[in-house]
Amino acid sequence: MRSGDSPWMTLVEGVEANFSVQAWEDRFIVVTDQDAPRGRVLRVDPTRRGSDWEEVVAEDPEAVLRGATLAGGHLILTYVRDAAGTIEIRTLDGVAVHRIALPSIGRVSAVVGTPDHDEAYFEFSSFLHPPDVYRFSVKTGEASVWSRVQQPVRPVPVHPGAGAVPVDGRHAHPDVPSSTGGAWHGTGQPRSS
Repeated sequence: MRSGDSPWMTLVEGVEANFSVQAWEDRFIVVTDQDAPRGRVLRVDPTRRGSDWEEVVAEDPEAVLRGATLAGGHLILTYVRDAAGTIEIRTLDGVAVHRIALPSIGRVSAVVGTPDHDEAYFEFSSFLHPPDVYRFSVKTGEASVWSRVQQPVRPVPVHPGAGAVPVDGRHAHPDVPSSTGGAWHGTGQPRSS
């Protein structure tokens, strides 16, 4: 792994499963759904082809593992648990250290960091929160908004039947005037005021 002239090596062949590999020092960290439909994390010694792969994080029976990132000498795991994104920080041996507090139920994506720096970033969004980028400390688990896109968004609670989307695809809500000056109603057509 450390030599530029080393030949490429096949780690997995002929297995019907997904594998995502990251190099860390002299080992590979592998996220896979092999024998674990909800995902698990393995550690592999690439110099010992065919050796046993060590399970670092077992499959969680209540969550789906979406990805793993190496940051700050730890594993940063993203899960979907009860239809909501979560972020867990674990040691490289899989021991749970922190769970990042998120602003609400929502989606976590784009977790990035470097293996040897404490600072990492992720994107959070939900139906009521436009996408924000958060910075967090791997060591403490503390997160704060790093970048917020200012948008002319005023979250409006949506209830079934409260509005309609017209055929032409424009947003329709009973409180939103149409481009023709009328207010939208349930048929998808503007009505006169």
